[in-house]
Amino acid sequence: RGRQEVGIIPYQVQKTSTYTSKTDAWYRFNVFKANLERAEWMNQNDEGTAEYGVTQFADMTKEEFSE
Repeated sequence: RGRQEVGIIPYQVQKTSTYTSKTDAWYRFNVFKANLERAEWMNQNDEGTAEYGVTQFADMTKEEFSE
């Protein structure tokens, strides 16, 4: 499983959500990058029972996803 490269432009193209400001967009992008790093770690350390990656929830924090 290789590292998924992502940039702000491809990320915005993939997202269907709109952001209220550039600040919000950058915040969401940083949450997305942190979640992607976590997904990569989980893929490397999982027992092979799941595959983790980009979903429509990838720019949400754990707290937001739990609501």
